[in-house]
Amino acid sequence: MPQILPRRRQPLPPGPFDGPIDEEPLVLPPPSNPDFYDPGWDDWRQPRRWPIVALAIVLILGAVLVGAYKVTSKTSTTKAKSIPTVPSPTTFQIPTAPSEPKEVVLTGKSDATPPSFPISGGMVVFSATTTSPWQFGVTLLDANGNFVDVLYNVLGSVNGSVVRSLEPGTYQIKVTAKDAWTVTVRQPAPNTEPLSLPSTHSGVGPSIIGPFPAGMPLSVLFGFLSNGDVWPPASVQVIYLDGRKGSILMSETSQKIVTVHLAASMQPFYLQAFALGNWQLTVSDASRAKP
Repeated sequence: MPQILPRRRQPLPPGPFDGPIDEEPLVLPPPSNPDFYDPGWDDWRQPRRWPIVALAIVLILGAVLVGAYKVTSKTSTTKAKSIPTVPSPTTFQIPTAPSEPKEVVLTGKSDATPPSFPISGGMVVFSATTTSPWQFGVTLLDANGNFVDVLYNVLGSVNGSVVRSLEPGTYQIKVTAKDAWTVTVRQPAPNTEPLSLPSTHSGVGPSIIGPFPAGMPLSVLFGFLSNGDVWPPASVQVIYLDGRKGSILMSETSQKIVTVHLAASMQPFYLQAFALGNWQLTVSDASRAKP
């Protein structure tokens, strides 16, 4: 039997309307297939909510997976609790190898441009010390007095070391200071004996520490103290034997204790530690850590 639907009332056309509305039923032919669909049915059908629910489940699972990735990464962080305060920080002394060139010690009591010094090329460590509360700056120049790099530009006392990778040649420094200062220039040999592990070091400011041994996974723990957010951030960075900078293992602006696990490296390396306040660095053999 054909399906009979009531005819829908059509809207009035513009202008006056003469005559009654045709209320005669509209007879529709039988649908060509059982999947016949009238869009008007959606006016009373309840909306389908399962697509929204499915999307919410997918988003929740994605967040859980991302969180799991962060938890299983190689870095863990806790609030700093046991970082020792260093009353008189000292610069870490890299072990000396027989093949290392003789160190250069430069001193002064005010602004100065000391005599030039030779560099055989590769890793060069510049250690500086001053107790002046005023600005202290050290600029590296080539043999002709041309600018090469800024080594130090700080306000207040300094007792630390920075590293650069330099081409062979003759260099000099230009120092800006208002009190006594000392700058020591060292060129650690590539065959310097690595430190025994575990190895713990404390300090204030920048310090180059190492070398650390190759061929074993290492655990690097670094913590520092601060009264709030600090800038520049406290950080630890890998330094290769030729003085080139490698990966930044951690960079934090608020006090924390951070642990990073390193895979075994092919050659020894150094770590450049930096924090404006007191910091502590401990490197240990990860393969001997308790499960």
